[in-house]
Amino acid sequence: MSDIAIRVDHLSKQYRIGVAARHDTLRDHVSHGVRSLFSGGARLNSSATRTFWALEDVSFEVKQGEVFGIIGHNG
Repeated sequence: MSDIAIRVDHLSKQYRIGVAARHDTLRDHVSHGVRSLFSGGARLNSSATRTFWALEDVSFEVKQGEVFGIIGHNG
């Protein structure tokens, strides 16, 4: 039996900065609509979006009893 507790292969996480938020609930839709009325319907400019790779193609194994952490720019 292997003593590996966690194995991760080729993990990536990308954030899109400046992309409008999803509206999953009725409350989200209503509050967004009200804010749009008072802000003149201003929306984010699609040219203002950018992507940020927090993790890109990371692979690792953590054995039983080991401690592992990933620390980035924001700590």
